[in-house]
Amino acid sequence: MRQSRFVSRFFLLCFSLCVCAHLSYGAFADIKSFQADFIQTVSAPDTGTITYQGHLIALSPHSVRWTYTTPSPKTIYITDHTAIIYEPRLSQATITRLDQKTDFLSILQKAILQTDGRYRSQVGETTYYLTLKDDKPYLLEFQDSFDNTTKIRFLHPIINAPINASEFVFTPPDGIDIISQ
Repeated sequence: MRQSRFVSRFFLLCFSLCVCAHLSYGAFADIKSFQADFIQTVSAPDTGTITYQGHLIALSPHSVRWTYTTPSPKTIYITDHTAIIYEPRLSQATITRLDQKTDFLSILQKAILQTDGRYRSQVGETTYYLTLKDDKPYLLEFQDSFDNTTKIRFLHPIINAPINASEFVFTPPDGIDIISQ
């Protein structure tokens, strides 16, 4: 399950880059920043459902930070070609290079509004659906290649509030393990 969670999160990270790109290029061209609390549920066929909660901030064009507060603290930083997953309870940070940034940008530029009112985007084998409420992102849904279904509900979304670029810089605490993948 740990590997499938990582893959699921990796696809979420990829989509996060797409959302930021979409803030610059697509129907939401006027949005330069986004922040919200979130509730994320991941349902797996064999292990049931896990619920995560936290806070998301995004700054156009390519910066995202997911801060998970429950059930286990974790922060995911995404900037340009790099994703960093910091897990304080494990005293480790995993750094992953995202080689396909350009592909993600072109995919999201082609995202289309569906007849059901959701926006649809394809990243690799995974299809993502974004639902708006009051013209703001409300629900992100996708199913990964392991048949895990992820739903992320955005609460109290704030659009275009100032966000300092330093919010997306990971400064490793002393004594943690750094794993490069």
